[in-house]
Amino acid sequence: MNCDLCGARMATQSGFFTTKEVVTSQDCWELYLRNEMNAGLIDAQNIDVLKWRVVKIALQDTPLALCYLCANTAIHAGLNSYSSLSEIAASGHALCRRIAPMVFESLDEEGMELAEKAMNSAATKILEDNKKDVIRNQWSRGKICYDFPNLDECMGSRDGFIALKAVIDERVGEEVVLFIRDQTPFMEKLKSVAPFRFMMKNGIGKTSYGNLIFFLFWVDDPENSKKPISMWDWFVNPSEEYYADLLDKMSRQSHWHLFLVGKDNQQTNFFEFKNNYEILDVLELAKKTGVIENAESMKSAILEFQSQYTLDDMYNMGSAS
Repeated sequence: MNCDLCGARMATQSGFFTTKEVVTSQDCWELYLRNEMNAGLIDAQNIDVLKWRVVKIALQDTPLALCYLCANTAIHAGLNSYSSLSEIAASGHALCRRIAPMVFESLDEEGMELAEKAMNSAATKILEDNKKDVIRNQWSRGKICYDFPNLDECMGSRDGFIALKAVIDERVGEEVVLFIRDQTPFMEKLKSVAPFRFMMKNGIGKTSYGNLIFFLFWVDDPENSKKPISMWDWFVNPSEEYYADLLDKMSRQSHWHLFLVGKDNQQTNFFEFKNNYEILDVLELAKKTGVIENAESMKSAILEFQSQYTLDDMYNMGSAS
């Protein structure tokens, strides 16, 4: 069985999606086009050829079966995932039909227009990214089990969030990899959340020691839209060379990779997210306002900030990515 979006071979599908949702999603098109470009099958600048890619997918009359990574991208983009064909109509999904070689008839004019718009937007985004120094680190080798170092060396015995430089794909080289560790029974619930929507917001908090950059990460609760299932704070000092490089890589990576780690330093799940996380804005603001540079002052500022603001307070500040 092959994934209907990226063509990767898979033992079992990770989710079913309607043709219209997939073909009108810019995120899905970016995933599809990048895979086609990496395989040398298309040139993103040739839009006249690309429009036939819309037809190719829009002709699908049955639900699209996606692999683990494509399904995760689709879910994070807001698409509805179905675990079995019994949950969704077996046919009637096509947006067009072929009536002759290279000739088709539209069954859903609005859907086809939205699909071509999404494809063009994706192609434009890819061309823009090609002009930047982007770290293209999309994982394309199926499910991953990474033998990462013992997190005790970086975190001690505590649980929480940490970002580390690592190499998980030799073709890409060093990237920033994210870890959430929870050694309690709660990890069993967290690793099974579906859809797993990993969110972030950042900001600058004023303390008596100076301005403090903070990040808040959370996972949406599918059963409760008013409060996340869990949250983690993270504080960095961009004036330190290590963190400046770490944040730079995070901003330029095409994707973010997140490992969930449970008891005994064991991986419990792995997720890949398209990098729509805005971290450059807060860094630009930090350049203008200044940040704490002294390490001891940084520690004191974090303690002061945490004594004044809870995770719920941080969650209710500003907007999210």
